[in-house]
Amino acid sequence: MRSWHFGSLALSVLLVGSAALSAGPAWARASHHRAGPSGVLKVGLDVANVTLDPAVSHAVEDGQVEDQIFNALLTMTPQEKVAPGLATHWTESANGLVYTLFLRHGVTFTDGTPFNASAVVYNIERVLNPATASPRASLLGSVKSVTAVNPYEVRIVLNTPYGPFLEGLAQAPGDMSSPAAIQKWGSAYGQHPVGTGPYMLKSWVAGGDVTLVANPHYWQPGLPKMGEIVFIPIVNSQSMATALNTGEIDIADTVDPTVISDVNTSVAKVPVKPSLGFFMLNLNQKQAPLNNLWARRAIEYAINRAVINKVVFNGTATPGYSEFSPASWAYDKALSMPFSDAMAKAALQKAGMPHGFAITMQIQNQPTFITFAQVIQSELGAVGIKVTIQTLDQATYLTNLNSGNYQLDYVDDSGGLDPDGDYIFNVGSSDILKNGFNDPAVTNLMNLGRTVSNPLRRRDIYEQVAKDMLEQVPYIFLEYPAITRGLSNHVQGFVSYPNAAQFCLDTVTLGG
Repeated sequence: MRSWHFGSLALSVLLVGSAALSAGPAWARASHHRAGPSGVLKVGLDVANVTLDPAVSHAVEDGQVEDQIFNALLTMTPQEKVAPGLATHWTESANGLVYTLFLRHGVTFTDGTPFNASAVVYNIERVLNPATASPRASLLGSVKSVTAVNPYEVRIVLNTPYGPFLEGLAQAPGDMSSPAAIQKWGSAYGQHPVGTGPYMLKSWVAGGDVTLVANPHYWQPGLPKMGEIVFIPIVNSQSMATALNTGEIDIADTVDPTVISDVNTSVAKVPVKPSLGFFMLNLNQKQAPLNNLWARRAIEYAINRAVINKVVFNGTATPGYSEFSPASWAYDKALSMPFSDAMAKAALQKAGMPHGFAITMQIQNQPTFITFAQVIQSELGAVGIKVTIQTLDQATYLTNLNSGNYQLDYVDDSGGLDPDGDYIFNVGSSDILKNGFNDPAVTNLMNLGRTVSNPLRRRDIYEQVAKDMLEQVPYIFLEYPAITRGLSNHVQGFVSYPNAAQFCLDTVTLGG
């Protein structure tokens, strides 16, 4: 499942007793009789959850819980291949405009209502409805119509070919919610989610634990394995390592690289895996001084990525210059930007600001983000750019982001399964980051990349997009962080994905 994380210290809501579910990949499942799930799996999240409505959620941590509550129409394998989900198979027309999905029979939502073609139409139309304001709508391309041909067949017609369309159905836009539950709860649905997956919501304490219970009528035989999953927000990175060591949690969604060595290897391990994700700065060109290209380039030149990797990531990250990490087929290893204080000062001269300028950077109150911001503050200070760090709660942070009320902004993104899939490049009318970047040449390239099917040609297109973005500096891509999940030595059956937002726990058990 695709999700975005702008850093987060979540503002949560009181939720009690609601039904919901998620999915693990159908390709990995063996059919066998259910022995009856039992036991409690405890998972540490580095922030609290905000909403469990996949159509509107932003944070990676929300997506990680949603993965247990919802099934998507399709799934992605750890090798980033599209596989069956709630749709058992599909067809695509020769012109790339018509997709027909054939649905699983006998699946129900956990509120007892049936999963069928009408539910699919309802969900997709909800994501596409501007009133929903879904940050995921662009993952479906330009949809002309969605029709229920019969109870188990859905036809989707596109206005223009969209190469990554199937990948979109394997991410948040493909997560199926109960239409009855959405209609019942309205705007509060995110606190009362209902899906078709292996687990459903039992309780949600304001700002605290989210408890899920096994779906007794789950459609995949023998799953899930655990009776309950408890998601526990643990904001402090040292506390997360301690929680692993003491057995307070069985899995940590992430272990800060600076405290990996504090995890007792006789109790738990922290595999370091390549990811599709990236860390970047988002520069608001609607406001001075960042409406000046040379001011933005000064910031780009002044940042030493090697220092960030050492201080923030303990050497586990890879320097980044575009959205596309080494785990992506669109990665361009030749792309780079020099670190040079001299070049930064020369850029400030060209900007008409030889003595630098002052700027405010908004972040959320999480230790990794604070350390990251302090490194940026130090690096830019060396060339006369004074950075004030503004630490915000998530509600205020997202309000500022969505209204464009910021200057410099920090983004931690879990990365896209397809190069087009990240909202950052869905510029123009969407402009979700509200930073004023709207270059027709980049928009044209992105539109072309959606319609071209040849992988080599698409790679050429995205390489040009990355070069254009590097020159214009609407964002500054800095690092590709590794996935560093903490796993108790008792955890068995956990599958790692290159997208940090994919977090399937239905096959996980706790051994002796």
